[in-house]
Amino acid sequence: MNPIVEVENLTKIYRLGILHGSYLTFRDAITQLFYVNHQKRKKHYIKALDNVNLTIEKGQKIGVIGKNGAGKSTFLKILSRITYPTSGSVILRGRVASLLEVGTGFHGELTGRENVYLNGAILGMKRQEINKKFDDIVAFSGVEKFIDTPVKHYSSGMQMRLAFAVSAFLDADIMLVDEVLAVGDTEFQKKCLGKMDEVSNTEGRTIIFVSHNLNAISNLCEKSALFVNGHIDTFDDTDGTVENLIISQSQLLNEQKTEAEIIQGITKANENYNNTLAEINASNDTDIEKKNKILNANIQLRDSLLKLSLIHISEPTRLLSISYAVFCLKKKNKKTK
Repeated sequence: MNPIVEVENLTKIYRLGILHGSYLTFRDAITQLFYVNHQKRKKHYIKALDNVNLTIEKGQKIGVIGKNGAGKSTFLKILSRITYPTSGSVILRGRVASLLEVGTGFHGELTGRENVYLNGAILGMKRQEINKKFDDIVAFSGVEKFIDTPVKHYSSGMQMRLAFAVSAFLDADIMLVDEVLAVGDTEFQKKCLGKMDEVSNTEGRTIIFVSHNLNAISNLCEKSALFVNGHIDTFDDTDGTVENLIISQSQLLNEQKTEAEIIQGITKANENYNNTLAEINASNDTDIEKKNKILNANIQLRDSLLKLSLIHISEPTRLLSISYAVFCLKKKNKKTK
């Protein structure tokens, strides 16, 4: 049997600083004519996804984890056909129900009831099929009193409840869920996780779940993909993938702690330098003697800052300390002249 999701060499590149896509209004075109150096600006690009390959079998519950900006949401948007990849291919063998953002797929001017039927029609369901599941959708979402109220008057939590109920109860082979569940309360989150587990086990539905809640990922998903800088670093059993994420985060925390300690050392070196200058100026030494002592103090400050910079883990902080040392020397030398 063919896998229900096949992703091959998937890449998505965005150009930074672009306000519009493939079309421009007349006002936009006129504005760009008067934009200074518009044509001469350097073009900057960013790879949101970089050569992603993934195969998912029918009925699997797959978690997607990683820090912010790793490419998780872009990956789900491409699977949902909200945006297109720059290169690569995605094959989906079944109907897709996506829950990516609060209010996604809802028309604000339509009532909750009308939006349920609209989403069912988009999935290719007949009205009779939707009628059979309508009461279950409303009961699960808990918005019975507001079902005939326009969705634009719903709170974010109410929109999320109804959207999840629509995705869970209407006939879809693949269910995509982003971090949107964080909007709901803890009780409803547990209810949603239980429902996803139920529809996967009983109906053979495939679940792709993006979340920063590692406990929820561990409880629901048997396998998970760890996204790092636009590519999949690990795709394995959830326990092993989560462990890799925790290790990488702990290394980052240790690096940040080391840098914080070094910056504290830079501040202390500068304070010692200022104290030395105060002592020199308060002394009864001649001007020549004071200048020599100030020069020695400058050299000591430079040496201490450069020593601190040599043990930095990250390049930006190393450059910061060297720049700070040069700045202090220039500033103090101006005062001594």
